[in-house]
Amino acid sequence: MTEQHPRPDRPHRHRPLAGHDRWAPFAPRGAKVVAAVLAVVVLVAVVALFAFVRPNSATRLGPLDYLLMIAFCGVLWGILWRQATVSAVPDPRGLVVRNLLTTRRLEWAEIISVRYSADRAWAQLDLADGDEIAVMAIQRADGRAATAAAQRLAALVDAYGTAPERGAPPEHPAPDGPAPDQPAAGPSTADADPDQPEPHEEDRP
Repeated sequence: MTEQHPRPDRPHRHRPLAGHDRWAPFAPRGAKVVAAVLAVVVLVAVVALFAFVRPNSATRLGPLDYLLMIAFCGVLWGILWRQATVSAVPDPRGLVVRNLLTTRRLEWAEIISVRYSADRAWAQLDLADGDEIAVMAIQRADGRAATAAAQRLAALVDAYGTAPERGAPPEHPAPDGPAPDQPAAGPSTADADPDQPEPHEEDRP
């Protein structure tokens, strides 16, 4: 797999899929399965704990210990739920990137390019402000499906993005007045009358 750079050089334009598939959400496949399996394991462990382990002097477990276990399992379920709902949702205005810890809305004009290759855990977006953001919805663990998803996202950026290439010099309006390499307006020796005599030293002020 090679990195996708749809914006800087455009010898071939990526074409987004036509119709509804163009705006289909990006979501990891393997991560959802892993999160679901782990959630079931945690649930079974909690049920077994309450069914077979009673708070008494032999187990040295009290009500507070059970409350802490429930709180820990709740946090773990929250992390697993967040992992299972990682996504990137495109629409005509931009892209909503939902990662494990953050959710960010991007306009297409903010995105310069999509990077994805075999040595990356997930896809990455290069933004016009110099920032970079991971797209955990497109993960290397999904193999060819991830490659196809990265290409579709690159096609959307290529078709709808208008951000300038990072590092390109900004365009400045021309300054007022004469250009630096042009002489200012006024008399010039080249415009003087060749028949007029040169003034003598004593006639000069």
